[in-house]
Amino acid sequence: VSIKFFFFKSGASVMLCINTNNKRTVETYFNTGYSSALLNANNPSLGLSQISVSVVNNVLNCSVRRENSNANTNFFNLNTQQPFLLAAYGNVDAQGS
Repeated sequence: VSIKFFFFKSGASVMLCINTNNKRTVETYFNTGYSSALLNANNPSLGLSQISVSVVNNVLNCSVRRENSNANTNFFNLNTQQPFLLAAYGNVDAQGS
């Protein structure tokens, strides 16, 4: 199970909250069209800290602290761009993405 939070503007910076049998985390992705990729394969949670993922009474809870910006140009800059928040819920693949 995952929840995606999108920040739209010519592409989408995505925070993906993941809860599977072997993976509970929040990762950062960038969408172009219908495909997405980790912003940094070596650091899947780039720009994120204080990550907490839990399920209480069948409700997925994700808590995360996000940097306003960083050096990755596909990481949505909250200091200079207006975000639009969209949440989506769905299944993840066997790798948890």
